[in-house]
Amino acid sequence: MTRENVMGVRRRWWGGAIAAAMALAAVGVGAIEQRPLPAFTVISAGGVETPSAGLVREGKWLLIHVTPSCRACEGLLRDMARWDSPALPGATVLIVGAAAHAEAAGYVSRAVPEALSAASWYADAQGQARQALRLQGAPVVIGMQGERIQWAIAGVLDDPRTLESALRTWVEQP
Repeated sequence: MTRENVMGVRRRWWGGAIAAAMALAAVGVGAIEQRPLPAFTVISAGGVETPSAGLVREGKWLLIHVTPSCRACEGLLRDMARWDSPALPGATVLIVGAAAHAEAAGYVSRAVPEALSAASWYADAQGQARQALRLQGAPVVIGMQGERIQWAIAGVLDDPRTLESALRTWVEQP
């Protein structure tokens, strides 16, 4: 790789890191701090109880908590589908909070665009994930690296381009 290419990669990485930092400063991070993913149980799309350790992916990935009554959650999912990021669907785990498995399945079929169909989803009917993660409201996007929580964005950003830059940079950059 030439020096110019290396510098270009570094500039793009730092640009994404700056956008992510701005995004984090723009909204409440709340009680989420860097720590291991806490223990909780959710129900998989197939109806199987799954411990939080079963959600963990290698590398960088996103854990997104949504609820069926949240319009901002649906807007986030629509926006993510438009971002043309091949890495995003496979690096995304959705937790549908405040919903029994059947309700979560209906929400996913209605609200998750085709472009995000590779994202796995889980129902949090008992609120275990919400409580263990200490979430308040939705949507909440959590940047994970392996089993560790690295950052979180809670609520809605005024500038979707900043959110796009932060999320794409997280899952696309090594």
